[in-house]
Amino acid sequence: VDSVPAIGAVAQTDAGRVGHVAWVSAIGPGTVTVEEYNHASPGGYGTRTVPVGEFRYLHLDDVAPSPLVGSDRPVVAVPDARGGSWTARVDDSGTLRVAAPGRPDRVVGPRGAFTPVVAPALSVDHHGRPWVAATTPDGRVLAGTTRRGRHVLHVLATSAPTASPALAQSRTRRPVLATVSADGTLVTRRLTRAGRWTRPDRVGRPASWSTHTAPVLGKDVAGRTWLVAVGSDGATFAQSLERGRLQRLAGPTASLTSTPALTT
Repeated sequence: VDSVPAIGAVAQTDAGRVGHVAWVSAIGPGTVTVEEYNHASPGGYGTRTVPVGEFRYLHLDDVAPSPLVGSDRPVVAVPDARGGSWTARVDDSGTLRVAAPGRPDRVVGPRGAFTPVVAPALSVDHHGRPWVAATTPDGRVLAGTTRRGRHVLHVLATSAPTASPALAQSRTRRPVLATVSADGTLVTRRLTRAGRWTRPDRVGRPASWSTHTAPVLGKDVAGRTWLVAVGSDGATFAQSLERGRLQRLAGPTASLTSTPALTT
């Protein structure tokens, strides 16, 4: 049970005299379309589109994961050092678009090459350059930054097409990429000082991670980079990439269709 809709989930609310349930049939940016009985008239069937926040969602046997898995927001925004925000999104046609603070968005990479099901990843380095990663429908992850005024992307990993990549700047001020493959294997790659990406570094056991949630990367106050991810059984794990020890977090299991959040 969570706040993230998925097609096939049960939408439930406590509003009204006895509450209400409905079936999720479609999802839009910030909206959910439900099919239901007994809302407008006793015994009557209907459908309506409402804000996502009107319901909580029970994931019994989802037909499909939520678009932009773990989020109903179609745009990823990251602040820069000057207080502005870079944004990235994949539009309905599968085109990746990135916008500098206060400027119109620009097409990055081939048009129509990316899946709109999951969100891209975005990070801004200490030079103010945006790094972006996005997934193709066949699960290739393309990532890169600006070179001589234009974005250059390279295939760096494979991913489940239902799991967004994660991208962050490490303690050494170089980007780190994390992805979960279609078989549930979680790996990280780092950009070296020489400008080359390391080989994939597997985290945990192969085929043991949820393919409907994204891994999450972030830094703590000491500058250490943390990775948080959900296992295929719903257990949540965290690891400092500098220390290398994977820890299972105490508490209830997570939803297999809801990406965790990380803040310090």
